[in-house]
Amino acid sequence: MDLPFWVRLVICLSVFVCTTALFSVAAGTLNPTKINLINLTYYSYMVLTYAGSALVFLGFRGHYQMAKIHQDAVFVKGFGYVALLGLLFPLVVIVMRKFFDRLFRARPQDVYLQMPVEREDERDLAMWWMLLGIFALCLGTTALFYIRAHQIPLLPWFTGGASGTLRQVLGRTNYINPYLKTFFMLQFPAYLSFYSYVKARKTKTWRWIGLFLAYFVLAVIGKTYDFQKAPVIVYFLCFFFLEMYIGKIRLGGILAAAALAIGGIVGMYVFVFGFEGSLLDPYNGPLSRVLFSQVAGFFHTVNIFPSRFGFLRGESLPTILANLFDVGTSWRRSADVVMQLVNPFYVLRRTAGVMNSVFLAEAYANWAAPGVILGIVYVATLFAGVQSWCFGERKSAGNLTLMTVFLWVFSMAFQGGFVDFLYNANLLVFIALMLIMNFVSGLFVRHLNTPAERRVEKQYVEKRRAEKSPPRDAPTTNAASQNTAS
Repeated sequence: MDLPFWVRLVICLSVFVCTTALFSVAAGTLNPTKINLINLTYYSYMVLTYAGSALVFLGFRGHYQMAKIHQDAVFVKGFGYVALLGLLFPLVVIVMRKFFDRLFRARPQDVYLQMPVEREDERDLAMWWMLLGIFALCLGTTALFYIRAHQIPLLPWFTGGASGTLRQVLGRTNYINPYLKTFFMLQFPAYLSFYSYVKARKTKTWRWIGLFLAYFVLAVIGKTYDFQKAPVIVYFLCFFFLEMYIGKIRLGGILAAAALAIGGIVGMYVFVFGFEGSLLDPYNGPLSRVLFSQVAGFFHTVNIFPSRFGFLRGESLPTILANLFDVGTSWRRSADVVMQLVNPFYVLRRTAGVMNSVFLAEAYANWAAPGVILGIVYVATLFAGVQSWCFGERKSAGNLTLMTVFLWVFSMAFQGGFVDFLYNANLLVFIALMLIMNFVSGLFVRHLNTPAERRVEKQYVEKRRAEKSPPRDAPTTNAASQNTAS
């Protein structure tokens, strides 16, 4: 489709304005000091998906990955799907939140932010001992991995040994059981450090402070085992999200966090990986990774399916769902297929990763245009339900931890694969772990207390909640006007 540049520019600006307006209504606010799952999705979409898509739609295709696509129709079609995502996603959230807010009796975000964090002192001792035991398992798993991999944590970052080849070897080789590695080395230390952080901030006891620091160091070691930059940076930023809901962060704090994140990325490029080009070059270096590398996988997917490779038709589904829908193959991720066709040389050398992109890529690779539309509706409904549930629950350390984990997992999956929203073992296992810990700590409290003490404790807890927690049916008109003003 041969469209003049000015027409394409008007289309890009129109989509940007409409998307921003719709997300502002869907999220309640786009204020960066009041981050929630929906407005974080807006920022992720705009920076990592829309900006690069609009640039290639306008004709800026000097990036080496974009140069491999020679048909303008692919960029027009791909941009159309990206624009549809920006418009349909917030519309679905707006509609579905009306239902979910009533179902979960969700409070307005401004009300939830002002609520104090419940300390739950009666459960502290049991939770601390359980977390200490899990930390011991995580420490042993991480130590075993590094011993068998013959690596010293963080050392290759400072000695110049963090090569792409070593990164692929560490990521692909099963030095230990993959389930132990996934849960006890990569996920639990990071997730449980959020719980320990909330407890440390509210109790200010050395017991919780020490446990948080131990989890924090172990999480950093785990997240940097294969020299990836994004996971550890996202992990750090999660604490700013937590702090928004525990205390209060002003715009200056957000800008400082952004500056530190950008400075950390630039520093790693220059001092760790020896980058010598221009940091402002849009086609090479850190700027190109943000604008073009992330969205390149999506345009390659549109280019490859179905002209070079037939639609997968559900072959990306997990085994349980694939068997349910009578699909012969499972877990065939579209990002793997795209990488095999785009970079076959590096695949043969076993040094290639995968071409992850916005979740639309996997939905399109499996079910074409209907998959894109239904995928947007499903993911938007899921996001709306999770956000309403979060604001309908008590403001406790456990719920804040789950909220942060949902924010992290969903924001990463948004730029990952559609199947991650259908089945996510990391998220399901961690939710189960939190439920088990909560149940065991409740048994611990009931076992230690006499019936009379339990009655007094129950009366105290109910009185405290009545005094400190605002009513769930608080009027939303004032809060909505405050969000609009912010």
